[in-house]
Amino acid sequence: MKNVINQSESVSSNVQRGIDFGKVKLSKKVIQKSLELETLFKSNDKVYINDSFGDYTPSYMISFKYKNPNCRDGIRYNYFYVGEVFPKENHYDVRDYRILQDDESFFGFTWKKYKTLEGMINDLMDSNFSFSLSGMMDVKNIRSSEEFVGEEEYTVENLQKYYLEQNFEQYFDFDKEELKQQLLETIKN
Repeated sequence: MKNVINQSESVSSNVQRGIDFGKVKLSKKVIQKSLELETLFKSNDKVYINDSFGDYTPSYMISFKYKNPNCRDGIRYNYFYVGEVFPKENHYDVRDYRILQDDESFFGFTWKKYKTLEGMINDLMDSNFSFSLSGMMDVKNIRSSEEFVGEEEYTVENLQKYYLEQNFEQYFDFDKEELKQQLLETIKN
């Protein structure tokens, strides 16, 4: 990636200052990986990146745009969380918040590790692309996860069954393949 944002333009206060929460200096590699990640996602209005103030700094919250049928304003209601990204010297750790078909926990998150931004984009935009639990609740205008299953027992199996019966892709405010190609093209340039 050639045109990377300046360190002073970072959405991460840790990257801007070059130190973590413990006031330990961030390595140049971590700062560079952070700036490349930010540049990638700042280049597209279908994705929102912000400082997640996570437990391992620097950390970023990545969100994708969707059509909220409940017409609320603000970032929280127009973008759904995909996960947190933690740039490291030689890879990116991702805490994936989406509900994935192969995720047995369903309620929590899945840890993933990527050597490159290309690998991360290809995985995040694969055919299993889905909502996080909070995004699912927003589009259904549900305030409690118990409301998903109604009269049925509140179990992982019943939530997975409910989830698989939905067509959440109708709420995406982007074409998945087109967005994937745009992001991969940004990495190449």
